Amino acid sequence: MRLDSIAVTAPHLIKRLEHFRNFTMAHPRLVEARDELADAIDGAAPGSLVLVLGPTGVGKTTLRMKVENLLMQQMAPAMAADPGRLPFVSIEVVPPDTGRFRWRDYFSRLLAAMNEPLIDFKTMRGAGCTQALSTLPSSILGG
Repeated sequence: MRLDSIAVTAPHLIKRLEHFRNFTMAHPRLVEARDELADAIDGAAPGSLVLVLGPTGVGKTTLRMKVENLLMQQMAPAMAADPGRLPFVSIEVVPPDTGRFRWRDYFSRLLAAMNEPLIDFKTMRGAGCTQALSTLPSSILGG
């Protein structure tokens, strides 16, 4: 009789356990940080970078996901009108092993996050020259 009871309640317990695993309680500081980051993004000049820095495990990724959800909600009408519009581009920057920031890696990650095709064949234009991103010297791109 006991096994029947367990078999009947097991799906219910599994459902509750899944709910518990997927539940996140909003920490007051997370809500505050989300609002401050959203304000910083809203107030940033076009083409600006907004960086979130901190040690491992403090909630940077969680904060990013919360702000991305907020931005998606805010930008939904504009995205419906222009399906090609990107409301944001979000990447994780890998810390350099050499102590020098690698611009090539950064630009490649940005292009990949935007689903840009043929990243290795993109060019950089400026000062009267055109050069493939993959052929620029590492001294220029920090790599």
